[in-house]
Amino acid sequence: MSVAQDIDARAAAFLARRDSGNWTPDDERSLQAWIDQRIEHRVSYLRLRASWEQLDRLAALQVPAPSAPDAVRAGRHWPARRIAAMAAALLLVVAATLGLRDMGDGPDTVTT
Repeated sequence: MSVAQDIDARAAAFLARRDSGNWTPDDERSLQAWIDQRIEHRVSYLRLRASWEQLDRLAALQVPAPSAPDAVRAGRHWPARRIAAMAAALLLVVAATLGLRDMGDGPDTVTT
């Protein structure tokens, strides 16, 4: 793992712990000491925190997934395309059957 990846991993660990609800004053002091060590620590933490907060905002906008009975019920609806495709297939079968039946009589003989 590279130095940058190590820094990002450490910043992510701080963010996850802070978000877990188990954040203590000792954790806060440890975070501040780590951030003050190097500018790369501060940049990584602030960048990941901004992404973390953006994800929280996106999660708040998320539409809940349908419940299982609704999903099953939705699967029973037949869209117009499916109905049209089945009607076209049925029409094709009927037309082919009628066409083949007419062809089975043999050749027509025309005399003049």
